[in-house]
Amino acid sequence: MTGWWNRNCRSVPLRRRADAGSGIPKAYSPIWKLVVGNWGLGERPGSYHRHVIAFLPLLVTAGWIALLVAAPVLPASVGVVVYAIGSLICHQLPERSFHLAGSQLPVCARCLGIYVGLSSGAAFTWMRASDERSTSAYARSVRRFAALAAAPTAVTVALESIGAWQPANLTRAVAGLPLGFFIGLVVANALATLHYDGCAPRRPTVPRLPRRFS
Repeated sequence: MTGWWNRNCRSVPLRRRADAGSGIPKAYSPIWKLVVGNWGLGERPGSYHRHVIAFLPLLVTAGWIALLVAAPVLPASVGVVVYAIGSLICHQLPERSFHLAGSQLPVCARCLGIYVGLSSGAAFTWMRASDERSTSAYARSVRRFAALAAAPTAVTVALESIGAWQPANLTRAVAGLPLGFFIGLVVANALATLHYDGCAPRRPTVPRLPRRFS
């Protein structure tokens, strides 16, 4: 039976339901329905677990993208922090970055495209989280296309490094979308399967005899 995971390695049954087929605890139904919407919850046990967990990477990535885009117009105390974080993960070259209100964004165009892809992959997983079988199957199949997803970014980086081509910032961003989408799918799918409706059986132990009897 579907239940909340507790520290004693037991599944606590959720006997109070908001309605017959939702699988949403009554006490949390307003917030849960706001987050998970109506994506077929209750079709499989633990579906709302997967939906809520899959929503977290979407929330984080979308919030990070919003901070990056709004950084030039944010208050100075907040913008400085965002630019400082961006400097740790990106070269922040002005000629390779998008600009807003006369100021460059905290990350380059390629990084921004990867982040948008991450958020898109997380959103795709969130919308499919109500079906555990399809989500898991898609996660297994999509891993085969890791090289294909990374190819656009790898090609543009290689051509830039040898001086054969200097693509526009929009091209850099679009090339990073498949890589980010792939990473978002894999990470969000992995997180969405972290619902614990049961406990692995413990390994049986055999009592040891004293040495004088062994």
